[in-house]
Amino acid sequence: MNCGYFTSFTVFLALSNPEFCNTYIRGNKWLAGFFELQPADTGIISLKGYVLFWGWVFTVVTLAIAVFKHETERYVEAASNKQQASQQVHDVVNGYLPSKDWGHRRTEIVAAYMQLWGVVCLPAIWGLGFLLVSYRLGVLPAESAAGLKLLDKGVAKESLAALVLVQFPVELVSAVIAGRWASSHSPYHPFMAGYFVRLMSAVLLTGLAWRFPAGATSLKQHSSWFAALSAIGLVSSFSSTLMFTALGSFFNRISDPGMGGAYLTLLNTIANMGVILPKTPLFAAMDWLTHSNCRDVSGRMLAELACPKKLRLLAEDNACTKAGHTCFMDLDGFYMVSYSMAGVGVLLGLYFIRLFPRLSSLPPDRWRAKHPQHEHQQ
Repeated sequence: MNCGYFTSFTVFLALSNPEFCNTYIRGNKWLAGFFELQPADTGIISLKGYVLFWGWVFTVVTLAIAVFKHETERYVEAASNKQQASQQVHDVVNGYLPSKDWGHRRTEIVAAYMQLWGVVCLPAIWGLGFLLVSYRLGVLPAESAAGLKLLDKGVAKESLAALVLVQFPVELVSAVIAGRWASSHSPYHPFMAGYFVRLMSAVLLTGLAWRFPAGATSLKQHSSWFAALSAIGLVSSFSSTLMFTALGSFFNRISDPGMGGAYLTLLNTIANMGVILPKTPLFAAMDWLTHSNCRDVSGRMLAELACPKKLRLLAEDNACTKAGHTCFMDLDGFYMVSYSMAGVGVLLGLYFIRLFPRLSSLPPDRWRAKHPQHEHQQ
């Protein structure tokens, strides 16, 4: 999964960026000589070509699975003894499958969704749902917008892309280490350790974005800054994997085996809502809190002349600069929202210290919803 995400985002952005390709690929003597590459105004790959290539790969793989992979429906009813169970397996293997009409299948589907709704209504799921929806709030502004803030300050995209390319192999190794640690312990301790480390990384990342040199374009000239950015990114990635694995271990422990993957899918969907839902209001708050003003040479504010809210656009042509004045960023909403949500994250973490053990101590029946068919039989 990490490889697919990395390929579709970081690798694509790097190879489609002309500056990155000219600097690190076409500018490399060995690569340029071997592949006969020349500097160009375009990247090595385009969005159209990339989507077309993987679209055909997806189509071919899907058709291959459809042609070469055969599935057989298996209905083995509960047996009262080993001999009866063995006979049922024998019948299934030899193709003697009990027939099931659509009405019966529809009843099963409805019963499955009713059981899933029963799970949603469980008080234990509401407590876990609150944790899953809120545990990223403290780090979401920094992790979502710090990269955009660096680009807004003029940091070169190709340098950031090259940094991520270097980080990726280390992230894979750290993910393996974090996964093994989290799976070998009770979910509580790895999750809470990862939570506060990730929160600290978000605070450091916000501070680094504020202090990062504007217009930094070279990894060599600003090596210490990029090294600090890489170190924070690796720590954040390690803690994120630690939390993800700990939660996965907890999900496996509380899920109902009789519901198959539906239970785990429900919990992962609730967790994903904690990323998707807050982003829009958080970015809206950043924009609303950001204020830039036009000032003359004496420092007097000219409210009638508007200035853009992007740092990289302050010095470009706008109503203020055309009138001979200067635009200033008086208040940047990113830092306010990021630090404020980090404070919220600390308060949530103190609550999670008490909530997680309570959830972990609940008996299995508190996480189970009765199957409608079983309830009807009773």
